[in-house]
Amino acid sequence: MPVSKHRHKSGGKSVRHPGRRRVLKKDPPWPEYQAWQKYHAGYAAPFHRTMGYDHEAGYALDLIADSAWRYPGPLQPISKAALFQKLSEPLDEEDRGKTAEESERALAYLVEHGMVEMEGDQITVPAQFQQGDKAG
Repeated sequence: MPVSKHRHKSGGKSVRHPGRRRVLKKDPPWPEYQAWQKYHAGYAAPFHRTMGYDHEAGYALDLIADSAWRYPGPLQPISKAALFQKLSEPLDEEDRGKTAEESERALAYLVEHGMVEMEGDQITVPAQFQQGDKAG
């Protein structure tokens, strides 16, 4: 007579294995991360989908998005000098960083396409991209 591969108790009932079929629930991300995802999905992600991640203004947009982000609260303005200083720093040993002319071109492109607004030396994220409005 064939022997079953499954273990059985005497009397033909199977042996319980506690925890085998337990489904672990994943905790939802914390509110700050959810808000960041919503903001990024409405602001930087569409730009990267249409222009690609290698676009000359993409890195500047990411720096602006990261620097402006505050939770909770409105997005903060960024100084043009601080942005240009971050853009000029090399990412790795093969990168030379962006020159002032390249940084100006990238910023002008973002302003032209409505991704940022300039007021003197301050760079701000337009109101339509603020956390609650278009970010979903």
